[in-house]
Amino acid sequence: MRRKFTSLQSVNRLTWIAVGLWTLIVGGSLTWNIVQEMQIADASALTTARANFFKDQSVRVARKMDTGFRRYDEAFAVRRDSEGIAKTSTQEIGT
Repeated sequence: MRRKFTSLQSVNRLTWIAVGLWTLIVGGSLTWNIVQEMQIADASALTTARANFFKDQSVRVARKMDTGFRRYDEAFAVRRDSEGIAKTSTQEIGT
C-alpha cells in the first residue's frame, strides 16, 4: 500500500532539506575563511622572518666590512618602512 504525502509532510521534508543545505553552505564558507586566514598569517610570518634574517645578515656584513652603523644605510640602501608601505599597492594589503 502506497502512502501519500500530505502537504504538511512535504513542507516538513523540504524544510529539513533547506536547513541541511544552508548548514553546508555556512560551514563551507567558515572553513574557507579559516583556511584563508591561516594562509595569510603564514605568509606574513614568512615575510617578517625573511626581512629580519636579511637585516641581520646586512648588519653582520657591515660589521665585517668595518663600516659601522653610520654608513649602514648608505652601504646597503635600506628603504625606510614608510617608503615601502607608500609604494605598496592596495591589492597587496589584506584586510
